[in-house]
Amino acid sequence: MLLVAATRLLNEDDILEAFVRHHARLVDHFIFLDNGSADRSLAILQALQAEGVKLTVLQTRAAHSAEAPVLTGLFRLAAGMGADWVLMLDCDEFVDERGEAGRLRAQLAGLPPEQGVLALNTTTYHPTPDDDATDLLVPRRIRWRDPKPEDNPKVIVRGPLAAQKIGIGPGSHAATRDGQNLPGPVAANLGLAHFPRRSPWQLVAKHLTGRLKVIAAGQGLAAGNINFHYTAEFETIRSDPAALLRNPEFLSRGWAPAGLIDDPIDYQGGELRHTVPGDPAMKAIAGLAAYGDALAKQHALLLDTNEGARLQMHNLSLTWTQVA
Repeated sequence: MLLVAATRLLNEDDILEAFVRHHARLVDHFIFLDNGSADRSLAILQALQAEGVKLTVLQTRAAHSAEAPVLTGLFRLAAGMGADWVLMLDCDEFVDERGEAGRLRAQLAGLPPEQGVLALNTTTYHPTPDDDATDLLVPRRIRWRDPKPEDNPKVIVRGPLAAQKIGIGPGSHAATRDGQNLPGPVAANLGLAHFPRRSPWQLVAKHLTGRLKVIAAGQGLAAGNINFHYTAEFETIRSDPAALLRNPEFLSRGWAPAGLIDDPIDYQGGELRHTVPGDPAMKAIAGLAAYGDALAKQHALLLDTNEGARLQMHNLSLTWTQVA
């Protein structure tokens, strides 16, 4: 059975090495699509590749969100490599076999041939004041989780289904055929540990960039619920940044909710070799500047190569509204 993990990537050098080392025992190959990282992510992947980890790294500089088509493209690329199953994972998601090595492969092998999808429940882990801030290994440092899984499981999809023009939905929460979700059982005693918040500054950069990518994609996407979980904090930072960035609780805890359970995952990746301490605030600023640079250059390219767009922007610059 050939298992391939397909992952999008943007400025994840604090968790990327742990993600690869943990899943290297589970999957046979990694495919990463980097979306213009400005941190050490690519250097870490190159170092892991030099160690012998089987991975493929691609890069795009697109500054807008095209989540479903990109995920579908990654799925088809993995299927073209002969993958029997494709794990659609993010860098902050860790398959947790809970001390039973081989459980994932066993469940996949046990599915009937007509079953094309296996779903994984996802549980969110949160940073707390009790975390050891000196420990760079995220899934060991952050050990407190929500009491219940998230509402939307992630999917693992049979590679051969790519021939049937299967699509992967936003967030990899569904596989679709002709607009209809393919049903699949939820894995038993097996799930994903989700570490979306590792520091408040990482969270700020993630939410700002994530929401701006959706806005840049046009009204159709911006009006939908794509990356809706970024909207509230994006709007707060846009309209009242001090509410977060001068809030001691946010800067120290990242809004960890009440009722968390101390339940660290069964991390199987060993120690880190290429991850280094960093300044989360400076990294966030550099990442946002890099994204702004990419967005501005792509806007300029559109104006330079499209007369209609150039005329539209010219007219917009001469459209004035009296506001006082």
